[in-house]
Amino acid sequence: GTPGCKTFTVTFKDKVESLVNGSGYSVKLLASYRDKNDQAKLADMDISVQDGLCGCPAKIANTGAATDWLTFQCHNLGGLDILTGSETLTQAHHGDWYRWGAPTASVQNLNAITDAPPSTSEWTYNDNGNGPAIPEYQDYNTHSTADWYAAKNPCPAGWRLPTNPEFAAAINKTTGNGNLGADNNTLAWPGTWSSSTSNFSALLKVGDYLYLPAAGFRVNSDGSLSYRGCYGHYWSSSAQSSDGRFVSFDRGNRSIIGINRGYGLSVRCVAAE
Repeated sequence: GTPGCKTFTVTFKDKVESLVNGSGYSVKLLASYRDKNDQAKLADMDISVQDGLCGCPAKIANTGAATDWLTFQCHNLGGLDILTGSETLTQAHHGDWYRWGAPTASVQNLNAITDAPPSTSEWTYNDNGNGPAIPEYQDYNTHSTADWYAAKNPCPAGWRLPTNPEFAAAINKTTGNGNLGADNNTLAWPGTWSSSTSNFSALLKVGDYLYLPAAGFRVNSDGSLSYRGCYGHYWSSSAQSSDGRFVSFDRGNRSIIGINRGYGLSVRCVAAE
């Protein structure tokens, strides 16, 4: 190493995880020392500590407890991270589309802004019943499960689908569609909001860290893409009778709705702990 240089290890007095737990935490380190000329010196540096899950947190309550925060992944399943909202967004940031209850994507990002309807093999079931009866998709038909359960969790290890109440609270709504206070999460709608297969810029910004692109949805009858750049539709793990519950938003508006499980919507996972 460089002559005269020493390496020091800093140990926090308090447990960092109890201070962070999703929201991020910054500390200022002051180093007091004497230089080679025996002159007193004081140096400071800012240290930013992020949650070990490297996620994008949002509030779901305001009690002051660590459990008030829920850590979302920073990307839609099948898509790229959106960390600041200032990225030049492309189709790759929108991710794949899932039908409620399916462990795998029903329509993957096709890498073509025209987004023609998928083939029958890609769109494995529709309301007309003319798709193949693949077992992992049969929840669309039977509606036999109360929730999008663990055996069919599409999220990677350590992550799961958000429940309807969790997702509702993150966007300042109640499950009955009443509004929560703005102190839960401030909301903003950056980007250009218009329906177009080539419009990737529209976002819902939730608090300081979470960005949800308006990726549109896939129609249950034929899998065609609708309302990209105009609507964001995100599944929760919760069911509503024979439908699935989901978050819907357009510019300035958001709601919690039930819809036929055969639609292809975006998925945003949350930390399983």
